[in-house]
Amino acid sequence: MRKVILTVGYFIGLLFLVLLNPERIREPIPLNSRLRIHPVVDSLKDIMYPRGSSWWLHWFHFLTNLFGNIVLFIPFSFIAIMVFKLSRFIWVVLLACALSVAIEITQYYTGLGVADADDVILNTAGAAIGFYLCKRYFNRQ
Repeated sequence: MRKVILTVGYFIGLLFLVLLNPERIREPIPLNSRLRIHPVVDSLKDIMYPRGSSWWLHWFHFLTNLFGNIVLFIPFSFIAIMVFKLSRFIWVVLLACALSVAIEITQYYTGLGVADADDVILNTAGAAIGFYLCKRYFNRQ
């Protein structure tokens, strides 16, 4: 029962963070700003050519996005392995990638976020890290 509660809690938290964030609901993102399909390039442009606020705020946003997307999907691997009994690396990573793509598509069509190729890459990397951590420290098989 505890695993079910943690799994449901994780997915509710994930949905809240990426889709139901009150800041995004209040002000949807314009259509011409919703898609970032050039991995790494778009993020580097944001750092090199900051708009608006100070440079440190842009670095903070960049680092938060970088590590946040990785950390966001580490628990996904634990759930895939411990709750859904997936044991192969490729299946866990492909499932995480598919979920990440589904989230990005939803963000694009609803205007509640930016569909970003970097997010898919970072989320998938987070799932790979989570798989390693779970197998290394928690899996007793």
